[in-house]
Amino acid sequence: PHMLFTGPPGAGKSTRVHALLREIYGPGADVVKVETRSVAPNPNTPSNTVDLQVVVSNHHLAVTPSDLGRKDRAVVMQLIKEVASHPPLGGHSFKVVVIEEAGALSHEAQAALRRTMEKYMKTC
Repeated sequence: PHMLFTGPPGAGKSTRVHALLREIYGPGADVVKVETRSVAPNPNTPSNTVDLQVVVSNHHLAVTPSDLGRKDRAVVMQLIKEVASHPPLGGHSFKVVVIEEAGALSHEAQAALRRTMEKYMKTC
């Protein structure tokens, strides 16, 4: 399922997402680490990468790509493809990708996100 949490800053969107993750995955969802991922916005030029901080657990990935400017579309698509290419852990049939500040993504990134979500809806 795809979910969208909206509201003003401080309304508890992130808190609700974390509560939902705990409900689905149990306490393992609270074991997170911050990583820097190098993502190639254009797979044809893998040497041209963008570094992006992500929060990951065994069950989800959280990212804030809106501050990448024009590269946000390609980075979002690459991250979702990467997550969807690996099978879910713990017997679940799906994984969770949390995109913080999704409303601040460019129009192109939002359209690409919709298409990518439709494509990988069976696994992510």
